[in-house]
Amino acid sequence: MRKMTVLCSSLVLALCAVNAQAQMPDPTISEGMFAAYDLSGLKGGEWVEYEMSSEMVMQGVPPNPQKSGYKIACVGVEGDTVYIESDQMLSYNPAWKGMVIMCAVDKKSGNVTKAWWGKVGEAGKELKVEKATGGSATPAAKFEGSGTAKVSKESVKAGGADYDCEKIEMEITQKVNGQDSKSKTTSWSSEKVAFKYKQQAADAKDPYDGKIKWEGKAEGKGGLVKSVTEMAGQGYTMKSTMEIKASGSDAKMSLKK
Repeated sequence: MRKMTVLCSSLVLALCAVNAQAQMPDPTISEGMFAAYDLSGLKGGEWVEYEMSSEMVMQGVPPNPQKSGYKIACVGVEGDTVYIESDQMLSYNPAWKGMVIMCAVDKKSGNVTKAWWGKVGEAGKELKVEKATGGSATPAAKFEGSGTAKVSKESVKAGGADYDCEKIEMEITQKVNGQDSKSKTTSWSSEKVAFKYKQQAADAKDPYDGKIKWEGKAEGKGGLVKSVTEMAGQGYTMKSTMEIKASGSDAKMSLKK
């Protein structure tokens, strides 16, 4: 009888899991989700895996540290199209564990032309790709604050590899709900990272309206190796980190398109 009860319970749980997966909404894919990357030199097989952690401490609230991570990989190149797989959008939802999204991306424009998602090793379901709107209906809020930024060079070890990095240390003070909020962000980027960011255009608008005093000039080349952000305001402090956990050049397509 006990064995029968256990088997029935296991069957119910399995059916619930299948039912929950069947009811999962499809992820929303934006045409410009990879627009920040320079894909011109991306090679098939290149991949990067990041690990992230964060913790906020507030008065009267127990600390609740969070950890997560994601992988992004170039799993194929066909002419001007690169195929990119990532679980970044899915990593925050436990119900999507073991799932992956694959996108066909135009190298020149950086736009997603097709997308699929599904379990690793299975045929992917094609997803709808939403067109970029070409701008936000709500203008960006004006930066109200001041700060400093320092640019330097530093070697960093992450994910078992050494990186020659551009290091940027930025400290900002601004008003949040009428109270001073301070933040310090240190980032390290390297041209050795496979997924490099596009360089900012020379005539691009300064998001800080000239209120950040710079020491040195940032080149903005390469991809993220590591970042550490610390924030403090009235009644709270927060720290978050993001760092390469591993990288390589042997990624294979895990979804069947």
